[in-house]
Amino acid sequence: MCKFVVDTNVLLLDYRILSDKFPGKDLIIPFVVLQELDSKKAEDSLIGYNSRKCIQFIESIKDNDGNYNDGIVREKENGKLILLSENYISEKSYSNDRNIIECTRLLGEDHVLLTNDKYMRILCEMFEIKSVEYENGKNRKILTHHRTIELKHDELNTLITEGSLDADDFDDFYSNEYFHVFNDNHSDYHVKAQYVEFSGTRFAHIKNEQTVHGVTAKNHEQDFLIDAIQNHPITIGMGPAGTGKTLLSLACALSLFESNTLYKRILLLKPLSTIGRDIGYLPGDKDEKIEPFFASFADNLDYIYRNTDYDPTNDYIDFEPLTHMRGRSLNNYIVILDEAQNITKLEMKSLGSRIGYNSKLIVLGDITQIDEHYLNKNNNGLNVLNNHFQGKPEAACVFLHKSERSRISELFEEL
Repeated sequence: MCKFVVDTNVLLLDYRILSDKFPGKDLIIPFVVLQELDSKKAEDSLIGYNSRKCIQFIESIKDNDGNYNDGIVREKENGKLILLSENYISEKSYSNDRNIIECTRLLGEDHVLLTNDKYMRILCEMFEIKSVEYENGKNRKILTHHRTIELKHDELNTLITEGSLDADDFDDFYSNEYFHVFNDNHSDYHVKAQYVEFSGTRFAHIKNEQTVHGVTAKNHEQDFLIDAIQNHPITIGMGPAGTGKTLLSLACALSLFESNTLYKRILLLKPLSTIGRDIGYLPGDKDEKIEPFFASFADNLDYIYRNTDYDPTNDYIDFEPLTHMRGRSLNNYIVILDEAQNITKLEMKSLGSRIGYNSKLIVLGDITQIDEHYLNKNNNGLNVLNNHFQGKPEAACVFLHKSERSRISELFEEL
């Protein structure tokens, strides 16, 4: 039976692997991994939180059948947890990574190193040791672009005149999936596959160059985003910088707020991640500390209200770091989370569980710009959310690719 030696980066990403994952399998934690967990436990971050939860779980099962050295039952029918002592490796000069690899080699061929570190997997390949990536959130192939469908002339005419078209003859699409339309005339039309009660699945016509709060969509992908935000409780917008995700989301939120008494506040959220080297702790109160992180929201608000002196942030817009969401209950809110690629699945789940009645959630990000070293394009919160909600009637996923900020911005995206 295959047994897994667990690397530190896996535990820091998802502490629940010890209790809920790999049923029936034995998990082995080398002594150096315990030391690395202990070195992280005081951090005021998700890494510190996961480290503490791992240590707490290990301590909580000490009275289960077995013992730490020979294997102690994790949970019923869930395999054992084995802790390797520091004496297992005689060579003390190894680095931590090499120590973990050597533990896996000495344990035998039926042991596999579970790690998200590419360098570690390369070393395992060199030493002919089995290794595997922990694919948390990598469940199935998901869409990353908007597909094209072909409509006949009579179908296109029906779509234009009636605003919708019976889609039951088409297959292989998700609910609320947006499509480009192609026909012999190469008409510039776009549709959304949407289930309508008592009518089945229909293609709804999406208008071109929609305008919200003075901001006009510059391409069909931006039209898709406007439609998604206006018509669905959950909108996921994925794309590189300059595609208009934040600007259009703010414009839609402001338009919805001002035209609908259902919403009482607009809440703008961001993880406190930095590009490259951090500048350390910032002076001032909470608002002054988080101000640099929310500059992108402020820039877009300045653009939207460029011709007026009105500042909506004094009345109904709140700026909050994502870390302050625990315990909140957000009813009648429009919530925009930006840079969602820099949060984990657990953080995304924690935020989503805060969303209450009559609220709308807009999640934005770019999986090619991940600043947290323990996240990748598969396990980050944005990708996991897209994977989970794609095809669900409550959500719409929009993929933006064309930069509209400037030609210079577009050129830099190509670096």
